[in-house]
Amino acid sequence: MTYEPDASKSATEIVDELALLLTGGRLHNNAKSLIIDAYESADSNLEGLQTAQKLMAAVPEFHATNVVQANSFSRPNIDIPRPSQRRYKAVVFVNLNGGCDSFNLLVPHSGCIGRDMYNHYKGVRSGIAVPKDDLLTIDASGSDQVCSTFGIHPDVPIIKRMYDEGDLLWMSNLGVLQKGTSKESWKQDTTSTNLFAHNFQQQEVQNMDIFDSQVGRGIGGRMSDALLRLGYKAGTVSVNGIADALASNDDSQLVVEAGGIESFNPSSESQDLLNTIKDTNPGTTFGSGLFGETWSSLLTQVRYFFRRSTYQHGLLCTHHFVH
Repeated sequence: MTYEPDASKSATEIVDELALLLTGGRLHNNAKSLIIDAYESADSNLEGLQTAQKLMAAVPEFHATNVVQANSFSRPNIDIPRPSQRRYKAVVFVNLNGGCDSFNLLVPHSGCIGRDMYNHYKGVRSGIAVPKDDLLTIDASGSDQVCSTFGIHPDVPIIKRMYDEGDLLWMSNLGVLQKGTSKESWKQDTTSTNLFAHNFQQQEVQNMDIFDSQVGRGIGGRMSDALLRLGYKAGTVSVNGIADALASNDDSQLVVEAGGIESFNPSSESQDLLNTIKDTNPGTTFGSGLFGETWSSLLTQVRYFFRRSTYQHGLLCTHHFVH
């Protein structure tokens, strides 16, 4: 990680050193020549070294321990899939790291049947109840709820806007109870879940499966599996690491960190390396290693991501397929 080449060495000598360090000296000659050319085309030795390291990380020998025997044929370009003309739909699952006081997020307001539900809420919540005049009201008259008007906490006006515009639907009273219970019998009635263990609840709310009938699959992953089997094009994307909610049998979970996708070559003044990456992953002979061939083949298949300079995006997809 602290490698610095001798400034007196030529591009060929430096690429040879990188090949030894990063590919065990197995780098095929075609890729070596291309990387040397890219190094020499750079504006400075530092930029040349960075370019060579980027290209070295894309060759099959970097990702597999076998020997690659390249042939003279380029891999064919993969046609970019034609986007569907149907409207895109997404289910967004937000798992709050701490907790959400849902009884203060959605509050009965007015137009209630039988009793004043806001006063009932206020009596139960006492000093932490949200004042009625502060609530952001929404119309629930088209539902079968006990009140025709509910209130949303004043700190989340975006939720009111999304509801009013038809982009948000409320589902209340969801949880992981295994059966109906009471204050007197809850302990005996909740043997399959730990209601007061935050770590258990964090996981169970993502799986919604306290009886473990769908072990290893999350609620979002099951939805994706069902859609895929019905012929829809569905996928799961996490913006915060591997998500239990998106664990699936039939779909590969794509992870994009919250900061976004890292660009492979973000400096506009530096040379375009996308074609060189393709050229360093050419066709291989029959006797070439299977794992290196798998890498190069899949890298070509996700190359259309590169056209948006999202190299890391493509790598993420590829690693999922390889594993």
